Amino acid sequence: MSTNKKFSAQRLKAACGTYIGCSDGKIDNCTINSANVNGSNVGGLIGCTDGKIDNCTVGNANVNGSNVGGLIGCSDGKVTNCNVAQG
Repeated sequence: MSTNKKFSAQRLKAACGTYIGCSDGKIDNCTINSANVNGSNVGGLIGCTDGKIDNCTVGNANVNGSNVGGLIGCSDGKVTNCNVAQG
């Protein structure tokens, strides 16, 4: 996948997700039943992405920090058909 935006090396080093740290590829059709997310540049599924996330769900998400999300911490990519339920 080719993109115009790139994350800084420092941001990528600090990024983490429950299953994926960083990605510029495609992630689809995934479900996470519960996620506790704390810190910076972190997400229930993925820390940072400039790829495509499609048809993914995170349930019972508890989030706290900066650039933190139930699904994705930070994204310059495309996110479609995804949802997050707060815990």
